[in-house]
Amino acid sequence: MTAIFEVRPILHSAVNVAGIEVKEPLKIADIAGDIDLDSAKERSQDEWLLSFVQSAFSFPTNNPDDYIPSQIIAEFFRHLGYDGIRYSSSLHRGGFNLTIYDVTKCEPVSSTELRLEEIKMSLRPAFGAENIDGRFEYIVDNVPKRLDGETRRLVEDGESLFR
Repeated sequence: MTAIFEVRPILHSAVNVAGIEVKEPLKIADIAGDIDLDSAKERSQDEWLLSFVQSAFSFPTNNPDDYIPSQIIAEFFRHLGYDGIRYSSSLHRGGFNLTIYDVTKCEPVSSTELRLEEIKMSLRPAFGAENIDGRFEYIVDNVPKRLDGETRRLVEDGESLFR
């Protein structure tokens, strides 16, 4: 699933997902550790550094220059003898990406073309965003909703706020 998120397909576009078989044991640099950087907690310098390294790999961007730091770090891991790197996906919560430097250590075993049929979105207001009428707007699984100020519950657009 993460691979599909990473290519950012648009509705009705085709995505080809391949399965691979690893032909030999690989030494992988795993920087996908779960680090809670809550400002109220003490963190070591190593934890802060790892969080910045993770963000260099996981931050979504369309600017090729933004990839320079992650390319330098990946080359450093390669120089240290690693076969690849595992890092968190910023586009698929809980998903991971795996970059393998030498593709000859893997063999493709399957290929499936998938077509994106539906996109479900859930949105919430950005901090401080408000409608002209003073009510926040939400979208939950593609359904527009508003926050009832009195009951503090989400109601569908058009549903009476005075129930």
